[in-house]
Amino acid sequence: MSRRLTLEARAGFGDALVAAAQSALDAVRRFLARRRRARLAAVFRSELRALDDHVLHDIGIDRSEIGSVASEMAGLEDPTRLRALVSSNVFP
Repeated sequence: MSRRLTLEARAGFGDALVAAAQSALDAVRRFLARRRRARLAAVFRSELRALDDHVLHDIGIDRSEIGSVASEMAGLEDPTRLRALVSSNVFP
């Protein structure tokens, strides 16, 4: 029995190695994108918290909604707030 890999086995190993590297790279990209969105959400939360209640009311946001609005704006969460407003026919 020969210990040498055939050309087909070498190509298969190389393909598997490339696929594993691509998968790892994709995971890193997803992680970094989520981190960017989390930092963006933190900026949105900070900016919205700096507004007074009257301004928040004018733009249709209650102070208790700042966290969810910031997450939706940054793309961390699905934009469910608008769907809930539309389905209830209640607009601020």
